[in-house]
Amino acid sequence: MSRRGYFENQNGKFRLRIVEDGYDVDDETTPANKVIIDSDAIRTPSVLQSGMYTANNANQLDGRWIVSGWDLPYIPLCTFLFHGDGDLYWFPYAIITGTTDLLRVTSDGIYVRMTDAFGLRRFPFRIRWVAYRIPVTP
Repeated sequence: MSRRGYFENQNGKFRLRIVEDGYDVDDETTPANKVIIDSDAIRTPSVLQSGMYTANNANQLDGRWIVSGWDLPYIPLCTFLFHGDGDLYWFPYAIITGTTDLLRVTSDGIYVRMTDAFGLRRFPFRIRWVAYRIPVTP
């Protein structure tokens, strides 16, 4: 089974690429009309909203809306970067579907529950996020 998407470091910069079902994201010859998003391509998706959430202790990551108030007819595609105090790098994460164990993206906003995640988490812990005007579910 081929991969449909990735968000990873390539040549010193992060690249987000997602293709339609039935295509392989690693195949650079995929027709442009079958590529949903490619951060290296000229046609860039418009950003709905972006920001950064900072948690100073574990309680601030134990079930909290970090973004709320959206009233969308869809769940938007979101990408995330994580950084704990003292970490050298931001760690990338892409939400392709609406829900994971760590984050829940809804048509109302973004909900975080990371109590047991990132075992060696350091505070302050930061989450940078970008929500795109690309629906992942109707």
